[in-house]
Amino acid sequence: MAGPVPDNLICSAHDLATLPDVAARVAALADNPSADAAAMVRHATLDPALTARLLAAANDEHWGQSGLVDNVDAAVAVLGARRACELAAGLPALRTFPGVPVELATMERYWAASLRVAVAARTVAERGGRGRPGVVFAAGLLLDLGQLVLLMQASQDFQLALERSRDAAHGAPLDQCEREQLSFDHAEFGAALLAAWRLPASLQACVAHHHQPQRATRFQAEVAIVHVAYSLSYLAAFDSEDFRDAPPIAPAAWDRCGMDADGCLAILPAVRREAEAARRLFDA
Repeated sequence: MAGPVPDNLICSAHDLATLPDVAARVAALADNPSADAAAMVRHATLDPALTARLLAAANDEHWGQSGLVDNVDAAVAVLGARRACELAAGLPALRTFPGVPVELATMERYWAASLRVAVAARTVAERGGRGRPGVVFAAGLLLDLGQLVLLMQASQDFQLALERSRDAAHGAPLDQCEREQLSFDHAEFGAALLAAWRLPASLQACVAHHHQPQRATRFQAEVAIVHVAYSLSYLAAFDSEDFRDAPPIAPAAWDRCGMDADGCLAILPAVRREAEAARRLFDA
């Protein structure tokens, strides 16, 4: 049984950093008086750090929407375009966390992987007719935020232990090593972060159970969609159509997500195209 997440590991959504190119593009939009809110939302929905920041701000008790705002469109509606732009303008680029250097390559891999999960989740929701596309997209972006923050905040010894475990397991999930080192894993830690930021229970459930969807007692469709999308993101990344190349999918997830394996393979080209188009948006 996992132990509680220590308070000293819980960071603010405002402390999250993103890639320099992403931060520069978003800041340029925020500083452009002719840029509209729609352009800001398009960029916000593609970045985990800005998504977390906007959702946390919109769910602040000040707005009377605590625990209710579960997608970026709704967050912008609550905050207003001007406030959303102010939050975006203050988004920090990649920096060094206390005592632990954050490598640009690590952030790039995380951002690209998160984007693939988000795109896959939204596509599965739209094609399967289950869940809410905007919610699972946001959940996909935030899915492994706990792992990234752990790697940035934990000791170097812990990072080395995780790397050795990953090498020994040939890329298998690191939850067992994390529990041995910390008494909790990155999924539980990610859910704890979202809870601390007052994000909705639907997003917390997707993050907490994305490896074990059968444990979800609420929001089962959304959790199953994100679980399936996580595996699809691997196939999209490695240009494969063989589910043996991805983390295994729990049998119950197929019924809950509204699609089967063949249907998911059929949408892979669209997932790859959309994820690549989203990445190019920041190069425009």
